[in-house]
Parts: sequence; C-alpha cells; structure tokens
Amino acid sequence: MTMKRFIILLVIGLVGMSVARAQSQDTDGDGLSDFDEINIYGTDPNDPDTDKDGLTDGFEVDNIDAGNPGDDATGFDPLDPDVDGDGLLDGQETASGSNSILGNVLSPSVLSPFVTDSDNDGLSDGDEYNNENQPTDPTVSDTDGDGLNDGEELSIGTDPNDRDTDKDGLTDGEEAHPVTGLGTDPLKPDTDGDGLTDLEEVQNGTDPLVVDSDQDGLSDFDEVKVYGTLPNNPDTDGDGLTDGDEVQVYLTSPFLTDTDNDGCTDGEEVANGTDPLDENESTATFYADTDGDGFGDPNGETRVACSAPEGFVLDITDCDDTNAAINPNKLWYRDADGDGFGAAALTQAGCTQPAGYVDLSTDCDDTDINVYPGAPARADGKDNNCDGNIDRLPQVITFETLTNKVFTDSAFSLTATSDSGLPVSFVARGTATIDSATAIITGAGSVTIVAYQAGNNAFLAADSVRQTITIAKGQQTITFAEIPDAVFANQSIALTATASSTLPVGYTIEGPAVLNDEGTAITVTGAGTISITATQVGNTNFVAAPAVSQSVKIVKADQEITVLTLGELQDGIFQGQSFDLTASATSGLAVAYEVTGPATFTDGVLAVTGAGVITIVVTQPGDDNYNAAAPVTISFEITEADQSITFGEIQGRTFGDAPIELSATASSGLPITYEVEGPATLAGNLLTFTGPGQVTVIATQQGTDGIAAAAPISYTFCVNPPQPTISVGEPDENNAITLSSSASEGNTWTINGEVADLTSADLLISQPGDYEVTVQVIIDGCTSQVSATASVSYEAVPTGIAAYLSQGQLKVYPNPGTDYVMIDFSQEIFEDVTMIRLYDIHGRLVDQHRPVLEGGWWKARFITSHFDRGVYIYQISNNKHMVSGKLIKQ
Repeated sequence: MTMKRFIILLVIGLVGMSVARAQSQDTDGDGLSDFDEINIYGTDPNDPDTDKDGLTDGFEVDNIDAGNPGDDATGFDPLDPDVDGDGLLDGQETASGSNSILGNVLSPSVLSPFVTDSDNDGLSDGDEYNNENQPTDPTVSDTDGDGLNDGEELSIGTDPNDRDTDKDGLTDGEEAHPVTGLGTDPLKPDTDGDGLTDLEEVQNGTDPLVVDSDQDGLSDFDEVKVYGTLPNNPDTDGDGLTDGDEVQVYLTSPFLTDTDNDGCTDGEEVANGTDPLDENESTATFYADTDGDGFGDPNGETRVACSAPEGFVLDITDCDDTNAAINPNKLWYRDADGDGFGAAALTQAGCTQPAGYVDLSTDCDDTDINVYPGAPARADGKDNNCDGNIDRLPQVITFETLTNKVFTDSAFSLTATSDSGLPVSFVARGTATIDSATAIITGAGSVTIVAYQAGNNAFLAADSVRQTITIAKGQQTITFAEIPDAVFANQSIALTATASSTLPVGYTIEGPAVLNDEGTAITVTGAGTISITATQVGNTNFVAAPAVSQSVKIVKADQEITVLTLGELQDGIFQGQSFDLTASATSGLAVAYEVTGPATFTDGVLAVTGAGVITIVVTQPGDDNYNAAAPVTISFEITEADQSITFGEIQGRTFGDAPIELSATASSGLPITYEVEGPATLAGNLLTFTGPGQVTVIATQQGTDGIAAAAPISYTFCVNPPQPTISVGEPDENNAITLSSSASEGNTWTINGEVADLTSADLLISQPGDYEVTVQVIIDGCTSQVSATASVSYEAVPTGIAAYLSQGQLKVYPNPGTDYVMIDFSQEIFEDVTMIRLYDIHGRLVDQHRPVLEGGWWKARFITSHFDRGVYIYQISNNKHMVSGKLIKQ
C-alpha cells in the first residue's frame, strides 16, 4: 500500500516537471514560451517573427497596448504585420524592427505603426514610401515645401517632389493653395495663355488669370512686351482713349495725350468727331443747353473749344431750351380707346404731341373706353378702375353619388356640375388618380374624391364637395408552364411562372438544384429529381394565389476530355525545354495524366529530358453525375535542338573610356565565349581598351549534348583616339614657334582652315603672320575629336641675309629657279653648321640637308623640280645661331 502511493506521487511529480518545462521553454528565442505561443497568442513557437513584420513575437506581445487613444490601431499584433493597414510593415515603422526605416521609436515627428497617415497629408505612409514613380516623405506632409501637402499635389497632378512643377518661377503652393494661392494652374507656366508666364504677371502686377488685366483691348503680353504701355491702366496717357483703341482703332500714340499736337487731347477729338491725327482739325462748336436736358439751342449762344464748356453740348436739336421736359426725346403714349389715358407699350418721341397720343401712360386696357384709372366699377368681370380688383358672383356644385369598387375594376366616370355653367374639376386622395373626369384605381383601400370649381373673372370659387368610397383587394392565379426532363450539365433552367396580378412569383426547391439570387432560375447541381413549387403571397391589392408544383428528372451526362494548352508540343527539336500542358473535362472534373518517354510532368508542366518518343494519356473516370470520358492520347518525337546567339551591337568608344561588359546570350541558355582582336583585352566578359584603333569582338557557343553549336556573331568598331591638345612653345632667337600635339602619332594639322601635309608631333611656325592651328589624330581609320584652336602670331627677326648676300659671303642660286637651288656660304658666317632646312609658306618642312665644307665654304644642293610654284623659306642654323631667307620656285 505504501509503495503504490509512492509510485503515484512520483508520476505526478514527473508530469508536473514536464508541464513546467513546456511552459518555460522558448524554442525560437522570441521572449515567449512555446506554451504561451500555442495556447494564448496563436503564434508559431518555431518562428520568432510569425507575421514576418520585422518585430519579434515577444516584442509585439509586450507592446500589445502601445497605441494611444484616437490612433488607427491600439497596439502591436504578432499575427498582423501591418496593424494600421498603411502598406508598411510594423517593423519598418518601429525603430527596433529588423527592417526599420526610422531612427527612433514612435517619435511624433516620424512614422507610427498605429497611424495610417503619420503626416496627415491624405496619403497613407505606405503609399508615400513605396511609390515607385513619385516617392514622398511619409513624415512630412509637404515633401517639397511648396505649400501644398503631398495628397493635394497628387490630387491636382503636380509633382510632390518638385516645388515648381510647371517651372514658371512660382511654387505650386503659391499657385494652387486653396486659401492663399493665386488660383493659377500649377501645371501651366502661362495660365491665361496671354504670352506672359504667371511669374511675369505677378512681377508686373497683372492678373495671371485674365488675358487683358485692365480690359483696354490689349493683352498683358502686348502691353509689357510689344507696346510698353501700362498693363494695369487702360489709358496710359490719360487722354480719354483706351490703349487698345489708340493702337488698333485710331492709330494714335498711347503715350501722347495729344498725338497731332493741335491743342486738343485725342479723347476730346474722338468725342467731337475730329481727326486726332490731323493738326488742322481739332476744335468743335458747342451749343448752349439752358434747361440741361442734353439738347442744345440751335439759335442760342455758341462756343468753340476742344471739349464741351459747362452748360454747352454738341447737339443742336432742342425744340424748347427753357423746358427740360420738351425735347426730341419727349415720349407720347397711344390712346386707342379715346379715354384720355395711353398704353405704355406704344410710344412716339418728338417735340410736339402726335394725333391719337397723350401725355399719360397708365391705361390698363386701351381697347375699352370704360376701363381707365378712376373709372366707376362694373359687374362685367373686368377691372374698370385699374385697381386690380374684379367684381365676381358666387356658384354651387352638384356631385353625383359614388359606389364602392374592387381593385381589379376598370376606371369609372365622375359627374358633377356648377350652377355657374363653368366646368367642374376633380382631385383624389388615397388609392386612385384622376384623369380629367375619370377616376383610375391604383390600389385597395380608401379613396376620397373632391369636386371643385376655382371660379373666373365673373364668379367666385365654389365650395368643394367630397365623397369617400372603399376599394377591395383583387383575386389572382398562377400559370406555371411544364419543365421537361433533362440530362445533367450543371445547367440553368429558367422559371417562368406568372401571376395574373403581374406580381412576382416565388419558388421553393427540393432536390439537386439551387435557386439563383434573383429567384428567376435554378442551377442543376446533380442527377436526380427536382421538385419546384410556385407561390404568390399577395400584397395590399391582391389576396394570395393558390400554389402550383411540378417535378423535373435529371439523368447522368456524358463528358469529353479537351486538351486546352499544348504549348509547342509536336515533333521537333525541343530537348531540355519545358511546356505548359493543360487538359480539362467538359464535366469540370479533374483529369489524370500518364506520361511515358524522355519527359517529366509536374504541376501542369511537361519537361523534356532527352530525345525520343513521348506519349501522354489523359483520363477522367466520371462520378455520380457524369459517365467516364474517353481517354485522349498525345504522342510526339524529340530530336536534337538548334541554338542562336543574341548579341546587341557595340557602338564606337574613345580610348580612356571605362571597360564595357559584353552581354551576348544563347537561346539555349548555355554560356557564351568571347574572342577579341585589336587594341583591347578580355577578362571574362569585361572588355578593356588598351589603345586606339579597330577592335573586333566575336561571340561563340560551341553547343553541348543534344544542342548544336550556334553561328558566331562578331562586331568591329572603332576605339577613337582621345581628343589631342596643342602646347605652344616659347619663341626661339628668331621668333620661330614650335607647336606640339599631345599625340605622338597619327596627327593631322590644319593651319588657317587648310590641312597641312604634316603628321609629326611638332609644327614649326617660322614665317611672319597670324595662325589658327588645330590638330586631329587618326589611327587605323579611327578619328579623335578636333583639338581646341591654338592662335599664334609670328614676327620675323632680322637675319642679316641681305648683308651676307651683298658682301658675297652667301650665295643662293638660281633664285628664282626651277629644278634645283644651290646654297653656298662662307665659314666666316658659321664655323660649324648643323642643318639647312626648307619650309613652305605654311611653315611645313619640305626638305633638309647637312652642308659639306669645301675650301672654307659650306655647300648644299636642293632638288626643287617636284616643288609647287611659290615662295619657300630656307633656314641655316647651328646650336648658337640661325639665319633665314626666301627663295622662289618658278
């Protein structure tokens, strides 16, 4: 007994220890025990971040109430990676997250994982941060600081990362802010299209929303850019004419008050009818207007002036200048009925009263002599004294008695008369409407019909008479056409039962079918018997109809297999490729595939593994609603595959450019091998240029088992020499100047626009004149850019040649010459001579000889027969001295 109790206690202890270990074990190290993850939070005990949001499950549980009241979320959720639903993971919005985009935790100035729109700009944090085309700062409501928040900018089409989207000099906020903006279009630099940008309009004080701010007939652009007039003053010179009329109508100057300088302003002349461009036509004659009616006295005082003096006008048509009421504009009113009062609508103007017209216009009926203001009242249905009141008589209505009706009854006639003889009208309240004197029943219930007569000019309105009747509900029946038996095809069968009341019919279904949401058809779901019952429960106007039922039998259907996608499956070269293979049964049931031959089939993809015959058999065994389908067999043979190389053309480069990465590919997917010829080297597929000249790159793919070698592709292109520079040397003792190219070979010199016959790195300028020199390098047909132009001026140093020649110490003969020239000179001039050189007039070296010393004379002979005719320069020099002179080739 004691031993058994000990064993039981031992087992209980071991179980308790096991439970305690399970409750404290944390397999994934996320700070939550495996027990709590499984039994409390529903998280994965083998994954420290169950929802993959960059925060551990333990961190999220510890901060499950981290949100503030009013936030979009109340705290972290280890099963929800984006608690505020803004498109950013909680770990991105929290500084402690492994994928955080923040610098500190939950700072109000940055993102919050509990607020969808941290900067309150109308865009979620995720929409701002993840926007590939226009990413904005989710912590700043106005990313570009232009006065519009990012949401406003996207809604109106401006760029939230560009302060001035239309580049007109005004920020988007200055243009489109709903309160402080100008109202201009931030997507158009010239909102009103007048030729001035919105900024130019602001600078000139004009309205950027109006083409012509001062409404003077000239656009703001014309005033600012063309004429120079004031765009905010319609009359720049204040002469009474608008700037537009001056330049477009009268051709006067908008800057001169008196264009023709005749003493009258342009505005005065236009008002007087004189020519503002004719200095001999200026003043006008004005006539006295004593009574101030705007009409002058033709017989009164006159004055000549530029503008009307006080009390004078241009008009001379007044018929009585002592009475302002008498003038050519005096109105007289037609009195057709002769009662002394005229009609206001028929008038004549003039100084004297026309026949049939009077001075009063208050007659309210000019066709009746008994109707006029103040006339005695008459009981004739008229307003005789024009006071708005008409004398009228009373009347009484008689209304024939009505009987109760049924809703399905036809419309019924209404009969009522008035002792005035005037027609009686009707109005219905309740389940009926009135059409003239006919009542139309609109529903069961109670109807009150009122007969009334509104009166006219002779009779007052009659007291209305009303009658109330009852409309009873109508009967109805259901018509339900028989539905034939059918073969199962998951088909829809329309239900066409109708009620005589035209009210909608409802259905109840039993068996393998379901009723659609509209209640107008059933969808057959399997083979078997379907029972359908049609009902109509009635409404406020009809009683319920008797129900009608029928049964439909559905039998099993046949099915076929259709191969929907074969890809390119056929006899041919497809080894190593994969193709989609999809088949279906007309029943919609899943099909099975059996593949034999060099191929595998997984998840609808057929992968060819070698050459040979591949056979695919597709089957479907049927079910309770479908018979088995006939199998479908597909066979084809695979042979060896071809391949081709795709290699984008390589454009020319310049020596010194960075290496380029070659990117040819083979259609087989096999690696490409490259070869290079010319001044370049290869390291893998990286091509490095080692000098200027022609480079050829060849791409090859030798093939492998089952795939033939591809045809190689090659490109030849130029690596052009770098642009040379010219350095200009210091003049030597004879002022000769040497220009040197930075290129050691391939130089082509151009002197004053002409190409020199010289390819060396140095060019000597030894003839007087001004020179514009450039050089270009050409190597192996590859051409550099032309150097910058070097400008050189040369002035010759006196050589003493004339003295040497006159003293007989120097002989140059024959000069002029044709086939040769001899140059002899005494050793007294030069003890030793290095070289004698000949240059053409462009400074190009054409020949040189080292002279021979014979009997105290240095001698050299130059063959000139192949020289062009012209002037040449000879130069005699050693290390210490140089002299030069001219010779002529004939």
